[in-house]
Amino acid sequence: VWPAKIKKTRGVVGPHGECEHLSEWCGEPEKMSANYLYWLTDMTPHESLPLPGGKGGYRQFFRLVTGELSAWYEQHSTANPLGVMPKARIIKG
Repeated sequence: VWPAKIKKTRGVVGPHGECEHLSEWCGEPEKMSANYLYWLTDMTPHESLPLPGGKGGYRQFFRLVTGELSAWYEQHSTANPLGVMPKARIIKG
C-alpha cells in the first residue's frame, strides 16, 4: 500500500482502478503485515503481491464502506441486499 491519496481519478486511473503508472509519485510502498487492520480509502493506491513460495492460496479481506465513494466497482463488491445503491459512479465489468 502506498502512503498517498489520488484525489482526482478521472483520466488518471484506469477503468478498473489501475494506477501502476503513478507509483513513482506515490512514495515508498509499505508491505502490509498479517493480522493487522488497515484503514484505506477508495483513493489509496494498493496492489496484490504474489504469495510467498509461489504457492497458491486464499486471500481474505472485507470492505466496510462508511461514507462517500469516488467509484463503486460492481463486479468486485456485493450489493446491499436491501437495494441501497452507493451515491457514486458505478463501474460495470
